[in-house]
Amino acid sequence: MLMTSATGVSLQRRKSTGRGLAEPARTRQHAAMANTPINLNKHRKARAKAARRAQADRNAVLHGLPKAERERAQAQEQRRQEQLGGHALDDGANDET
Repeated sequence: MLMTSATGVSLQRRKSTGRGLAEPARTRQHAAMANTPINLNKHRKARAKAARRAQADRNAVLHGLPKAERERAQAQEQRRQEQLGGHALDDGANDET
């Protein structure tokens, strides 16, 4: 059975205990909707972090490889050139015999 208090909030009568008026119906509805509190500061920071990551991904596509990958590729190419240079055949043009 629904009743209205002096403030206009609808109250529901307890059926099982018969002890009078229960908590406002409005409060129970809100409690059911918000089981866990939301930290708005963390939500804002997570959204900003996702936006920064998306911008970084767009920049990576526009500007090529990341610095670490560029340096790794240069070091690998340098090692390959040094290894090939050690195996090069001498054509004999520089001999003074």
